[in-house]
This record gives sequence, structure tokens and C-alpha cells, in this order.
Amino acid sequence: MKTWTNQAEKRLAEYLEERVRREGFDGEEADELKSDLRRHIHEEAEKEGGEGIGSLQLEWILGRLDAGYQSRPEVESLESYKAWSGTPKKLRPFWAWAWGVVMPFGVILLELITVFCGSIFFDPVATGWHVALVLLVPLVNAWILTGAAGGSERGKGFAAGFVLVIALLYLLLFLLLLPATVIAVFFFVGVLSLTPVLAGLWTWRIGRRQRRESTDAPAYRRGWRTGFAAALVVLVVLEGPAVWTRSNLAAATGEGDSQASAIGRLRTFHSQRALLRACYEGNTGTTMATDIPGWLSRGWEVPSIIFGGRGDFNQGDSAKMRDVFFRVTGKPFNSVKPPRMVREGGLGQGRGNAFREMEFDEHLGGDEVAVRLKHLDLAESRFDGHLDARSGLGYGEWTMVFHNGAVEAQEARCQVLLPRGGRVSRLTLWVNGEPREAAFNSVSKVKAAYKEVAVVQRRDPVLVTMAGPDTILMQCFPVPAGGEMKIRFGITAPCDGELWELPRILERNFGTKDGLEHAVWLQGEAPFDVLERGAAPRKAAVDGPGHSMMLRLPPESAMGGLLAVKCEGVPTGESPAVWCEDKFAPAFERFLIREPKPVRQPAAAKILVVVDG
Repeated sequence: MKTWTNQAEKRLAEYLEERVRREGFDGEEADELKSDLRRHIHEEAEKEGGEGIGSLQLEWILGRLDAGYQSRPEVESLESYKAWSGTPKKLRPFWAWAWGVVMPFGVILLELITVFCGSIFFDPVATGWHVALVLLVPLVNAWILTGAAGGSERGKGFAAGFVLVIALLYLLLFLLLLPATVIAVFFFVGVLSLTPVLAGLWTWRIGRRQRRESTDAPAYRRGWRTGFAAALVVLVVLEGPAVWTRSNLAAATGEGDSQASAIGRLRTFHSQRALLRACYEGNTGTTMATDIPGWLSRGWEVPSIIFGGRGDFNQGDSAKMRDVFFRVTGKPFNSVKPPRMVREGGLGQGRGNAFREMEFDEHLGGDEVAVRLKHLDLAESRFDGHLDARSGLGYGEWTMVFHNGAVEAQEARCQVLLPRGGRVSRLTLWVNGEPREAAFNSVSKVKAAYKEVAVVQRRDPVLVTMAGPDTILMQCFPVPAGGEMKIRFGITAPCDGELWELPRILERNFGTKDGLEHAVWLQGEAPFDVLERGAAPRKAAVDGPGHSMMLRLPPESAMGGLLAVKCEGVPTGESPAVWCEDKFAPAFERFLIREPKPVRQPAAAKILVVVDG
């Protein structure tokens, strides 16, 4: 016996009264006609699909039984109802729960743990918002399948329409993998990529059944349309900036006027997440996976690559992408935390776990800092400096300890800006706990030696070369898997007037460990102050015959902050000659004399200023 809604019962009573008046019966004849019609209508209703009878089902039955029946104006016509609903089919609860709730939830959980799809093809849950949206699909389906208790008809329609858009989007995304899925399904792996496709179809069927059994179909449809539109707006807000950024990247990495126009458009509006992701893709990137907009634009190439062997999924020029990132944002791409291909804090993050991500550094032993490595961090940082006011010279030693949390050895690389006129005068590497001093030679010879020892022999070298005016490139390899590597380099530089700037890191391929502090210890015979951008000057304390200061600063101070020492007593006019005694040198080299000589260069006749936009 089917359950009738109150609206359907009321409408049936109204119809019977209308039919009696139309036939011209009254009294016992009218009661007999109503009784016969009610029995006949209930018999027809039992033949309908579904568990209940609502207003739309009743209108359909009345239109079929009464040739002269005219439906009510507020109810859709019989033909439109048939076209919209079709022939009702019984929903099988087992398959509805399996493909609409259980499997989608399991696949989402597996992707959050392993990033299986996100490390190979595209990241379907790149942010917390994506996670929330995809989790809504099995949750709403489960709510509807259990009766949608406590919800209004409009609310049920809103929820069903909203999750249908999300489910259809992921159906489209994984439909591009269908050729590979057909093969992989025999190894069970294909079930993972098949689940979003089937989940989209079952989400549509579950919502369709709920609409058919609604006690107030017009309210349900209004809610459904509102939810459908709301989901489209959410997707545009979430992925619209990335789609816009991706659509301009091809022109931005090209040449000519179109490149300048594309750069200008990206400066006006862009998604830094999409820009950064593009820097790690391409021919020299660390991953072939992309984001959702990138997958929509390139995913159709997968069948030809897998089956035909034609094409290359990573066709972009990584160097050009990184250049665009700098020109648009004004900062190097490796100064920003890299996109995650394996999410921290989940299962699969234990040491030696098979789910843990492998990173292959194609820039090992190269001439640039290149991409950030997610598991390589600066674990300790300390700078010790001494300033001699009489000679106007400063000397400092920066000690760094790198920690590698990856499953393979990594190379730490960074560009360091020295004080003006500074040079590296000492380089030390700790091997088996013992400090070893480095040798000095020409750039070509030390680079060749480094590549031979680091890349070929995979021993423990450290290399420092000049990368530009007052700028060095530091490289050390291998930082062992799960271990640490300690280096130290000394810097000698003259004071710039009364100021001596502390060195700072410009670019790096490593992160910083949680809780890292940049320790600074300075000393000098004359009083001095430490100046920091955005902070009050710090005065050195008296320490015996001289002055000293110890600071513990956040890592940002060493990664781009501006620290300088203002030293009293530095000669402001012509620098005097100074000397010192080296007691370990031969007699004819025992006394070292420094006598500065001013060098004057004629002014340039013409000056050309180039502004790189």
C-alpha cells in the first residue's frame, strides 16, 4: 500500500467533487461515483513506481484515466512531466549506496592519504575547499538515501542540485582517463578512476528519485535550480582565477606584443597557486601532474600518449614559466613554499613508507638554484661576526645545517648576497663530524671538481662560486636521506661608510624547519648598533675591552630581511694604513700591511637604463 501525501489526498478530494459536478450527479449517485473513482484511482496508483504518491503522480494518473481532465494551472502539464521524469525505474539501494556513498568516500580518503592521482595526472583535491566540495557528494547522497530527515523540500532540492554539479565536474575530469581506466580496471587500480564517473551517474539518479517522490515537487525544483546555480558560482570563484591564469600562460611565455599584453593581464589578476604549479611542471619540472584547469586543457592528450606513444605530457618550458612568475609577482618562484604532491600529516608519511614521495632533482650540480625541494630544510643557522673599526673591515662566518627528510639524497643550493665588496675567504664542510677546509681555484676548475665528486662519486663536497656582483651560489651534496649536512663559509668585506650589511639569502631550494631561529653573534672593539628594517636600533653591550651582541631572529631575517651594523670609529676620510703580525708566517711575510688606494674612473658619456617589466 503506497503512502499518499497530504497534498495528493487533498487534490483527489477536490477532483472527485469537480467530477461529480461535471457529471451532474448528486445524492447517492454522487457518493457511488466518488467511491468507484477513488477505488479505481488507488488501484492505478499502486501500479506506479516509487514508495509514495505525490501531486505530480496523481495528475499523471488523472490525465490518463479522464480524457476530459484539465490539469491545474500551478501543476506542469502531463506531457512536460513525462518528458522531465521519464518512466520511473526502481532504484537499487545496494548499488546506490556502493557507488553513491561508500566508494566515493573511500576514494577521496585514499587520495588524501596517498595523492595517487595528484602525483601522476592532476590534483583533484588541491585545497581544503576542494576537499569540502567532494565530500559533500557522498554525504548528501547518504542523507537522501536515508530519507533526508528534517529537510524541507526546497532544501532537499538545493542539496541535490548543488552536489550534482560537483559530481558532474569530476565525472568529466575522470572521463578523460577512461581509456586507461578500461585497462587498469583488471588490476583493480582502474576502480579508483572509475568511481568518480559512476558516482556522477548515481548522484543524478538519487536526486532524480528524490524529486519523483517529493511531497512538494515545485518547491523541490526551485531549490534544485538554486543549488545548481550556486554550485556553478562556487566553482567559478574557486577555479576561475586558475583558468584565467592558465589561459594567459601560453601567450606570456611567447614573444612579441602578445607576451607583454599577457604579462600585463596577469599582473592585474592571477592565481598564484596556478602560476606556482606551472613552475614545477614542464620539461625541467619535478612532476608531470597538473591542476584541474591544466588537466582540462591537456587531459585529452592522455589516450594518444598512452596508446599511440605520440606527444609529451610535459611540453611546457619550465624556465619560461618561472620567468613569468617573477615578472608577475616580483619574487622568485623558489622563494614560495612549493605545491604539495604528498600531503603531510597523513598515513604514508612515515619513514620508508612506499607512499612517500620521490623527488628527482634534475638541477643537481647545475648553475642555478631551481626548484624548491619539499623535504629539504635549513635546520640550524648561525652567523658570527667581528668588526674592526680602525681598518674598516668586517669578517663573519655563517654556519648552516641542512636536514633532508626525503628518501633519497638531495643537494642544497642557495644564492647569498654578501656585504658590498665582500668575498668568501673561507669554506668549511663537516665530514664524519670533523671540519674540512676547502681549496680555492678558478670557477671552471672548482665546478668540474664538484661535479666529479658530487654527481659521479657521490661524496661530500661543498662549492661556492660567484653568481653576480656581491652574490655567491652555494651548493652542497649529498645531504643524506633522513640525515644532516653542516657547512660554514667565511666572508670578508669592507665597511660601506659606517655600515656593514649582514649577508642574506636571495634564493634557495630548501625550506626552513619548524622553530628555526637565526642566531647572530657580533663583536668589535668600538661601540656599534644593529639596524633592522622595521625595528628600533639595538645597541651592543660592553664586553671586556670591547663590545658584543647576541640576537635570535626569525628565519625571515636571513631570507631577505635587511640587517646592518653601524660601527663607531670607522674612518670617514682617507683610510689609514693598518698592519698586523702573522706569527706563523715566514720572516719576510710576517707583517701584513693594508693601505687603501682610491681608484677614480671617468664618468660615462652616456647612460642607458633598462627597466625589465
